[in-house]
Amino acid sequence: MAILPMQKIRLALSQSDTSRVLEAIQKLGVIEFRKSNLESLQSQQQTDFEYSYAASRLDFAVSFLSQYEKQSMVSKILEGTAVHTSEEDILKTVEAFDATPVITEAQHLEERLNKIEARRRELNEEELAIQPWVGLSIDLSQELVTDRTTTTLLRIDPNTISEFEQSLGEADLDVHIENVAEEAYRLTYLTEDEESVQNIFNRLSIEIVTLPNKEGTPKEALRAISEERQELTQEHEACIEQAQSLTEHLPNLRKLADYMHWKEQSTALIYDHGRSSSSVHVFEGWCPKRELDQLYHTIDEITHAFTLEHIEPAENEEPPVAIENKKRIRPFETVTNLYGVPTYKDIDPTPFFSGFFFISFGLCLTDVGYGIFLSILTGLIMLLYRVPRGMKQLLTLLFYGGIASTIVGLFFGGYFGINMNLMPEVLQNLQYFDPIASPLPFFYLTLAIGFAQIYLGLILDVVRSKRNGELNEGIMDSGPWLLLLAGVALYIGDMVQVLPSSPLYLWTIITGVVALVLTQGRKESNIFAKGFKGVLSLYGAIDYFSNVLSYSRLLALGLATSALAFSVNLIATMLRDMVPVVGLLVMVLVLLVGHSFNLIINVLGAFIHTARLQFVEFFGKFIQGTGNVFQPFERIERNVALDEVIITEQKPTSADSG
Repeated sequence: MAILPMQKIRLALSQSDTSRVLEAIQKLGVIEFRKSNLESLQSQQQTDFEYSYAASRLDFAVSFLSQYEKQSMVSKILEGTAVHTSEEDILKTVEAFDATPVITEAQHLEERLNKIEARRRELNEEELAIQPWVGLSIDLSQELVTDRTTTTLLRIDPNTISEFEQSLGEADLDVHIENVAEEAYRLTYLTEDEESVQNIFNRLSIEIVTLPNKEGTPKEALRAISEERQELTQEHEACIEQAQSLTEHLPNLRKLADYMHWKEQSTALIYDHGRSSSSVHVFEGWCPKRELDQLYHTIDEITHAFTLEHIEPAENEEPPVAIENKKRIRPFETVTNLYGVPTYKDIDPTPFFSGFFFISFGLCLTDVGYGIFLSILTGLIMLLYRVPRGMKQLLTLLFYGGIASTIVGLFFGGYFGINMNLMPEVLQNLQYFDPIASPLPFFYLTLAIGFAQIYLGLILDVVRSKRNGELNEGIMDSGPWLLLLAGVALYIGDMVQVLPSSPLYLWTIITGVVALVLTQGRKESNIFAKGFKGVLSLYGAIDYFSNVLSYSRLLALGLATSALAFSVNLIATMLRDMVPVVGLLVMVLVLLVGHSFNLIINVLGAFIHTARLQFVEFFGKFIQGTGNVFQPFERIERNVALDEVIITEQKPTSADSG
């Protein structure tokens, strides 16, 4: 409907009432707080970490146990893990549920699972080190150095072993060498020859191997590792089962986690945004004007010791932007928000592009079958699952898209790519366009839609200028283009004989051109620059031409949908005739996979390209930039989805202390 008018406010509260009032405002969610610049008051240093500590412990428990929660993948994707509840239920949970034992057990389980995982990694490394020495007959815990001899395990490259043995012989050393496995050798030598042996090791770069200190021979050690790994696996499974049994507490933990987070937010606001004297807290922020009365009465129900002032914003301070539309238009805000909200001085484009988006989406699919299937699918998801608000808005938009495709498909003869000659006569009579056999009418239709939307954008630019007290500027900026484009449209209508001939069309074009030359250079300093820029502005006609031509992508997408659907049917039919015995089954399989692929790809393309037309071709005509989204101080529902909001006063509970 519009960008909501905002009012900057200053709220002063007695310190004793601050927490309760902030909690009420948090439930209301109508103020975006800003840091106050009141130099006469002091900011406070945060000293209270009570809620932060409790919230972090609950967040850990929710995060850890959520890994072991049993939930269908479809439900998890569509609904998420949020608990649908009410504020009353949350308060009851705060009173009745003691989370401390569950959190403590979860911490113990996480610690134990981490130790199991660390021990498994150690065993893997030990196994990897011992495996090549499985043929060694000595005990790994045995001391390898005696009074007279030293035994060393070596890894020697096969190309070096001859040189190594030769070096030992040339040094006339008394040694015993045993080949344990490929590259694995056991060498025993007299301890008094230590220096000579080490010199040979260094010269030939021979690696000395140190095996893990394990009981028994390598073979016995590997067996022990295997047995320990089995024990760890059993213990791991026991821990998982224990964690899964704790997931029964997840709904309550999620409620408490969000509750503590709300308390933490409320406490942090006092220190982050408030200024205070010895007895008063002062806050500043933005509130939608229509919510001011409700805000006042909400605070007044809690305390009479407060002031709520309307104040002027600082120089160059931009109000935050909140947009609101009627329920049937609201799903299209998904597209607006993808672009970013307009500035506070702009116009909310949502209601103005929603009709164009609806038609353009339908033109991209142009298939009754796909449209019905898309609407049924998105409708069933919304009916059967409690999807989050954001996803519900997107699904509703796709639901609308399915309806648009169904309506457009009736006039374009799109029925899963089936030849229209095979369709009932009543449906054949509804077809006005044949995009495959005769694409030109479709092409002209897309250009007409583009022209109409761009023309609307220029009109909205004049409206925006008037709203901001700059009507003359708006008329001089966009008025000449409105004249010129209207003249061109009328002239083309005359040429294709859909309008009666009239010299007025040509004069409208000439008037538009003259107006452009006279107005577009008005901000230049001298008359030559004014004239030059005025003439140069005519080049902008190329931009408008390309803007309109850009809408021909609707034709391309519509043709692609029809052509792909037809191709899938053709391939499926051919395979049915070519493949013996199971030809019919293959045909059904190809139809299911092919049409599913075609639907997914073209729904994605329809959304992206239709949204792009709004961003690039339409918004640019009257939106000056992107604004700051209104971010009220409100309850952030991370783990719960509140079915209703009931403002009630709370009393401290044992859960507050975590």
